[in-house]
Amino acid sequence: MWYGQLVIGPPGSGKSTYVAGVTHILKQINRKTVIINLDPFIENDIYEADINISDLIDIEKVFSDMGLGPNGTLIYCMEYLLINIDWLEEKLNTYKDCYLIIDTPGQVELYTHNDALKNIILRLNKLNCRLTSVHIVDSTLCSDGYKYISSLLLSLCSQIHLELPHVNVFSKIDLLKYFKNDLKFPLSYYVEAQNLNQLILYETYKNGSSSEDENLSYNYNKNLNNKTTNTNIENYNKNIYKINLVFLNY
Repeated sequence: MWYGQLVIGPPGSGKSTYVAGVTHILKQINRKTVIINLDPFIENDIYEADINISDLIDIEKVFSDMGLGPNGTLIYCMEYLLINIDWLEEKLNTYKDCYLIIDTPGQVELYTHNDALKNIILRLNKLNCRLTSVHIVDSTLCSDGYKYISSLLLSLCSQIHLELPHVNVFSKIDLLKYFKNDLKFPLSYYVEAQNLNQLILYETYKNGSSSEDENLSYNYNKNLNNKTTNTNIENYNKNIYKINLVFLNY
C-alpha cells in the first residue's frame, strides 16, 4: 500500500518547489519517498524525479509527429500514460511502502474536465494507492478579489472532478508582504474562505460608476457573484486554505 500527495495547481504556482520542499522534510525524518513527475515539459534542477513520464514518452517527438500545441500535447501525454498504465504500475512496484509525491502539469483542464488524469488515479487506487490532492495557489492572488474567488472556484472544480481528499495550500507566502497594501482583509479571512459577499461588495463599489447602464451591469454582476459564491463555495464549506510553510534552504 502507498500513501501520497497529488500536487496540482496553475502554471507558476510553485508546485515543483513544494514537491522539493516536502521531499526534503520527509527525508529529514527518514521517511522513504518517491517523486513521480507527470509533467513532460518540466525542466528544472529543483528535484530529481524517481519516476518520470519523460522516460515513457518523448515530448519533442509528439510535437513533430502529431503537430499538436502545448495543451494538446499534454492531454495526449496523459492519455498515452493511461493507455500504458502498466509502465507506471511496474515502476511503482519497485518502491514498495514509500510515500508518493506526484507532480502534475499546470494545465487546469487536466484536473477540471479531462478524464485522463482522473482515470490514472482510479487505476492507482486499485493498486492500494491512497492519495490526497494538494492544490497549490499563489497567495499573491489575494490582492485581487476576483482572482482570489476564481482560484476558489478552480479548487472546487478540481476537488469535485478528481474525487480525492483535498487540501488547498497558499504558496509564496513570503511574497505577500509586497502586496499587503492591496489586501482588503486580514490574511485569516482569505484562509477561511467565508463571507465572500463582503469581498464582492468591496470590489463592486470600488469599481462603481455614475452611469445608469453601468450601475445596472454592476448590480447584475454583484447578484450573480453572490449566488455563485454562496451556492458553490461557502455552502460546500471545504475550501479552507492552509499556509505553505515549506522553506528551501539547501
